[in-house]
Amino acid sequence: MVQPPAGRPKPRADIVRVTAANGATYLEMYSAIRKTTTVDKDALRARRGDEQVLSLYLRPGADGMGIKADIERALGEKASVRVVCDMSQLLISDIDMLATPADTAAALSTAAGITITITEEAVGQWQRQEATQCARVKIPCQVAQCLDGMYVHIGNTRCRLQELEMQSTAARR
Repeated sequence: MVQPPAGRPKPRADIVRVTAANGATYLEMYSAIRKTTTVDKDALRARRGDEQVLSLYLRPGADGMGIKADIERALGEKASVRVVCDMSQLLISDIDMLATPADTAAALSTAAGITITITEEAVGQWQRQEATQCARVKIPCQVAQCLDGMYVHIGNTRCRLQELEMQSTAARR
């Protein structure tokens, strides 16, 4: 029997993991999140991992980084928050020689009408010999697929965005 060619794997739902600190309990974290944020519209379910961990499984297409920022504002120092999602990398070539990683992150955050939070730490940028720069940006797979092949202005140049090959599952998370 002939197997069809392997396509892209089905994307997994993003998970926001909240780990309690300073003696906070699961119930205190969950009630603070429910009272002060609008996570309910983007969360499919909330699960308790152990005594100190709350996992929020998000709907497909939800902005995990935005939800993470809301939860961090709501909880403050009571907990640490992280987003677990499938990641991919974009290669950006011909960046203006005076552009900084912050400029690159800002340009990508608003590219193509997609609003996503990209930090400077996710941008690896280096100088090329012909006085332009290249960057490798680690972003969620869903966003990388939308931006693949598009052009964005960074500094005074028009830069092409190219998604790099998919990595193994362990490297994507």
